[in-house]
Amino acid sequence: MFCSCHAGAPSQLPRTKSLWFCRAILLLCLSLLGAAIACAGQSSEQKAEIDWHALGSTPCAWSPAVTDNNGVIDPTATIRILKANGLSCYGALIWVSRKGGPPNFDWNSFKKFVAAAQPAGIIVWAILIPPAEGGNSPPFNGDYLFWMKELARLSLKYPCLKGVNIDDFYWDTKFFTPQYTCSIYSAKQTINPRLQFAPTIYGLDADFAPRYGNCIDGVWLWWRNLEG
Repeated sequence: MFCSCHAGAPSQLPRTKSLWFCRAILLLCLSLLGAAIACAGQSSEQKAEIDWHALGSTPCAWSPAVTDNNGVIDPTATIRILKANGLSCYGALIWVSRKGGPPNFDWNSFKKFVAAAQPAGIIVWAILIPPAEGGNSPPFNGDYLFWMKELARLSLKYPCLKGVNIDDFYWDTKFFTPQYTCSIYSAKQTINPRLQFAPTIYGLDADFAPRYGNCIDGVWLWWRNLEG
């Protein structure tokens, strides 16, 4: 199990290289949540299989990708900017792009990015949108079970795809019941147990680990940057 902790006030690169970087650090929260999740339902052999560096050794950027003159996501240019800033991990937001907003990934552009990231040594995380935010991660949208199967298959071809995050999971537990969350987890475990499933939470509630510990590999814990 791992916890990733993220700040809420990213910095912006020049417009032509439009990337916003959000610093991520590994949080030592085992005493609060991780111990229960790490141990729940895992044998000693399974624990040995876990990649404890699923986010890499540098901050993981969650940011709009660089686009070409036609507004199409440019994997090569995006990876070039990541490397120029000493970053080796990227969170790719799969979401319908808003009018006038930054470009987001769809399934096809995401697959192209992962294919380019593999030889470049860039770790990739897929970020899916929850029902509370519209659930519109094209093309599978709110079918998270199918999403997980497809992402797990893709991760077998491109091991740089290390994990899957569902944003704002914490606010959508009426939809993501423990039973449904476990079915999502089981789907990827059947195909590729090395792929990590770590939804976003905003607090370390005492009852979260007992309810969800068997169904996730870790969490992304966000906090607000009050100084930004």
